[in-house]
Amino acid sequence: MNDGSTSTMGSDPFTRFWTDMMGQMATVGLTPPAMNPDMADQMRKAFFSVLSKHAEEFMRSEQFLAAMKQSLDNALVFKQQMNQFMQQNLKAFNMPTSNDSDHVALLVRGMEERVMEKLEDMESRMERLEAGRNGQSKSAPAKAATAGKGRKGRR
Repeated sequence: MNDGSTSTMGSDPFTRFWTDMMGQMATVGLTPPAMNPDMADQMRKAFFSVLSKHAEEFMRSEQFLAAMKQSLDNALVFKQQMNQFMQQNLKAFNMPTSNDSDHVALLVRGMEERVMEKLEDMESRMERLEAGRNGQSKSAPAKAATAGKGRKGRR
């Protein structure tokens, strides 16, 4: 049994397990072989080698792969059910869902594009007006101002 003392040999759980097992075998009457550190390392390597081989065989088996597929499918179905449940509750409490937020964002983007188009159109009109005004003589703006008053209603 482990008495709580830690040594360099028994610092990891695997070594403690084997040390405890050998100690229990000694109390029953079986004599454990004298183990040096190299032999313990060889036993550990052999044990892990066999364990990893069997674990890999198990994980590549049809039963394990089928169970993993079924587990993933169940998780996806559960996620979809939770999403539907949350959407129904949000709708019942008149709260926006993520679909509503996405829709509003699309509408705002569309409005932004239209506003930017209108601003660009106004900018080009202003540039044309300024270019036309700069090309006239100093007396011409007064005539253009009086002539423009009559055209305000027509457009």
